[in-house]
Amino acid sequence: MNVGILGAGPFGLALAARLARHRVDVRVTTRDVAKAAERARGYPALAEVPELITDMATVLGESDLLVLALPYPVALRLSQRFPAFAAGRSLVDVTNPLLLRDRGDPFAAGDGCLGIARALPYTRIAKAFNTFTAARMDTDASDVAPYATDDDSVADTIEDLARRIGLRPVRIGPLAYASHLESAALVHQLTSGALS
Repeated sequence: MNVGILGAGPFGLALAARLARHRVDVRVTTRDVAKAAERARGYPALAEVPELITDMATVLGESDLLVLALPYPVALRLSQRFPAFAAGRSLVDVTNPLLLRDRGDPFAAGDGCLGIARALPYTRIAKAFNTFTAARMDTDASDVAPYATDDDSVADTIEDLARRIGLRPVRIGPLAYASHLESAALVHQLTSGALS
């Protein structure tokens, strides 16, 4: 399985490192390749991955599974402006539409994954891995990995991938349940002090 990660922030790189440690082929794309390469040096497992940071065309052309690991507003804009970028593909949305407290109600961003899914009608989508922090993803803890999807083939892919990287996948329901996973991630951040 070849996994392509769109986004080289802390979570995208932590996921890439975990994939690499478990011998899953991974590539990462981002607008600022030099900055991403510098950040990737903080993950020893990524030093072994040839051509880890690459261009979007390569990631889209060579990946069996795409992971949307951009900040939520960027992911939504990408989906709305380029609705065909993942057409016919399987995509995992790991974003969380979180708002900081000083910008109002942190739950006001709504159903993030469903907004992305509406913008990408020809893409098979799952909400998965978004309940993990980057630090937790970068461990090899055998945590439960809840996910939601309407597509059984994507469910099979998530189940296989999660198990390969040492997680215990649990399908909580259809993609409409993605908002529950996003709320769980927000509650975790609020109670851990990450947004204070």
